[in-house]
Amino acid sequence: MSSGNALVPEALARARIPYLDMAECVSGIPAEHLRVPPHGNHYTGLANQAIARCTAPAVALALGKPKDTARRGSAGNPRKPQFSALSPRS
Repeated sequence: MSSGNALVPEALARARIPYLDMAECVSGIPAEHLRVPPHGNHYTGLANQAIARCTAPAVALALGKPKDTARRGSAGNPRKPQFSALSPRS
């Protein structure tokens, strides 16, 4: 993880909790475009877009959906998305 704290990924691995380290998703974004000023408590739209693009395949896989159908609704109701319940220990 980018924070340099190895305890977090070790604890998650021991608990068999999958996680995504998003540091690489935003590594190509210049620091001045990464966080919203003045305090930097939130990512910018550009950073959020990079994270969404980067994590979309893993999220679709976790939901049990192929990448090209992740935005489609159910067969009975095309406007209602089908979401599977996820266990943090899958």
